[in-house]
Amino acid sequence: MQIVNVPMSQNLDMDRLFK
Repeated sequence: MQIVNVPMSQNLDMDRLFK
């Protein structure tokens, strides 16, 4: 999964979804 230039909140949210 590649995350480029995204807000920390969105990053954490995606992290939850992928885990």
